[in-house]
Amino acid sequence: MPEENKNIHKARELFTKLQGGDLRSYGGADYIVKEIRSNLSKAGVGSDALDPTGQKTAGELNNALHDATSKLQIQQARELFTKLQAGDTGGYGGADYIVKEIRSNLSKAGVGSDALDPTGQKTAGELNNALHDATSKLQIQQARELFTKLQAGDTGGYGGADYIVKEIRSNLSKAGVDSAALDPTGRKTADEMNAALHDAASARQPATAATVKQPASKAPQKPRAPGMAP
Repeated sequence: MPEENKNIHKARELFTKLQGGDLRSYGGADYIVKEIRSNLSKAGVGSDALDPTGQKTAGELNNALHDATSKLQIQQARELFTKLQAGDTGGYGGADYIVKEIRSNLSKAGVGSDALDPTGQKTAGELNNALHDATSKLQIQQARELFTKLQAGDTGGYGGADYIVKEIRSNLSKAGVDSAALDPTGRKTADEMNAALHDAASARQPATAATVKQPASKAPQKPRAPGMAP
């Protein structure tokens, strides 16, 4: 098979996968489209070559490429939103990253947050609120988990007590709550939790020269004059 025909065959194969929503072994819809266009370019043909019947124009095939890509981007955004609501951030860099990916997919698809609702019954405002609530819930959860680790002295995988405290406060700030949210029972005040944070962090700080008790040094002895008894 001539090289150009191999490229056309590959482009058509990828286009079929894109339309079928089959992204296995690929880095998302964007990557598949990039590969499709790359193969068409290598073969020296336009998008109309994606139609083996030769009945569709390049414009029609470009629209089909766009529609299939947008559909997958919305699907990906919805899947990530479901994970976010369920508190499943496994394999992702936390709630912030998931939200960023959701908004990126929606933006690429040219739609608003209301597209996250497959029923089409909720407004963009309602979905934005749901995004915010799910994110805040995870940020508070992450702050509590870090606080538990700090109290237990488990700083493995983290840059020490100071870093954990910084991450705790960052998550609380993003969630729009204060230190009182660290107590899942809601019984303790922000001041009490701040004090607990301080105590837990202080207990994990390495001892410094100022805090280590130094052995008492002997006072220097005056030199004895020659001939004097010791």
